[in-house]
Amino acid sequence: MNILKIKDLVYKILRDNVLARDQDNILVSLVWEFQLNRMNYQGNRDFMTILGIDKLSKYESISRCARKIKENNPALRGSNYILRQQEQISVVRQIKEFQ
Repeated sequence: MNILKIKDLVYKILRDNVLARDQDNILVSLVWEFQLNRMNYQGNRDFMTILGIDKLSKYESISRCARKIKENNPALRGSNYILRQQEQISVVRQIKEFQ
């Protein structure tokens, strides 16, 4: 699946759903839900078969797309971003002192 095909959908979900900004599992489930609805999926087919024949975007592609969108749109980064940045400073300091 081409990442450019899901870019607008991922952006819309990140913009509209605060939880999806911090949790890739929620983001992916919302993307897949949208894609399944477009296929008129009613649960009468095996989900794993649909996933296996590339009818749904891959988890990694959605996550990668979200990272790029967040890089270019700081407002969509979510609340965990600040915590990770603060933790990064501590980890870098620990690594420098690790010798």
